[in-house]
Amino acid sequence: MRKPDPRRTKVIRRGDKVRIVTPDFFVRCGYPKSIESEAAIVLEKFGSIIRGMIRDPMKPDSYLDLYSDLSLVGKVCREVAYARLRVNGFGGTTRSIHSKRQDDLSGKEFVVADISFCKTGKYVAPSGGSGGPYGDEYEYDPGFLANEKTHKILSLSARSLCDGIGTGLRIDALNVEKVMPPDIHPEEGSG
Repeated sequence: MRKPDPRRTKVIRRGDKVRIVTPDFFVRCGYPKSIESEAAIVLEKFGSIIRGMIRDPMKPDSYLDLYSDLSLVGKVCREVAYARLRVNGFGGTTRSIHSKRQDDLSGKEFVVADISFCKTGKYVAPSGGSGGPYGDEYEYDPGFLANEKTHKILSLSARSLCDGIGTGLRIDALNVEKVMPPDIHPEEGSG
C-alpha cells in the first residue's frame, strides 16, 4: 500500500465526506446583535405604532391590503432595527461565530457541498490625524480586526453532490473530521 499524501488526508475539499465530531452548527458570523433579532424586538415593542402609521389616512379603520401591510411593516421594522444597532454599535466590537447545537447529528456523515470563509476578532476603529508639527504629514490607520482568525465554513449535503439535495446545514471545519476513502489509511504515529 502506498504512503498517503498528508495534504490529501487533512485538507477538506468540496465533495469530501466528513463526520460530525462537535455538533455546533454555524448560524452566522458577526457582531453580538443582528438585524433580524433586533427587528423582532422592534416589531414586538412598536408594531402597533408602525401599523398605525401605515393605515390609509382617509379610512382610519382600514389597512392597505394584507400583503402590502406585512411587507411595509417588515421593511420599517428592519430600518428602525438597523438605526438602533448603528447607535448601539451592534452590541459590541467582538466579531464571533454564532452557532446552534444539534446533538442528534453527532457522528453522522455528510458530503461537503460548498466551502466559505469568515473572519472573527475584535474590531479596532480607524484613526488618523496630522503627524508633523507643520501639518505636512497625515497619518491614517484603517480599521481592522485584532486577533483575527479565519474560519473555514462547510456547507453540507446529505448525499453525493450529483443528486443536488442539500441539507442547509453549515458547520465550522474544526467541528468535523474527514472520512477517508477505503483505499487510503493514514499510518499511525506518522508525523
